[in-house]
Amino acid sequence: MKSSRGDVPDCGARSSRLERLTADFYVRAPARAAEVAGSVAESLLYVAEIARVHAAAKQVEILVHAPEDLIVEMESSRSSARWSTL
Repeated sequence: MKSSRGDVPDCGARSSRLERLTADFYVRAPARAAEVAGSVAESLLYVAEIARVHAAAKQVEILVHAPEDLIVEMESSRSSARWSTL
């Protein structure tokens, strides 16, 4: 966008446009998923299982060592998505 002078960008108009775009983004952003207790070991094992396919092609071994009782709060959508892909 050009200013009334024609050679200098209109910073006010650009600023207003950026504000509108940002506001639109936050309106459309999905709400944060509910958090549930989840096992760190299960999550790491899941990621390792997926990575092993690619690692094996490069002769790389992936080992996971995590305490079974280590529980953290995680998004429930991520927890359910993890199991739905197995």
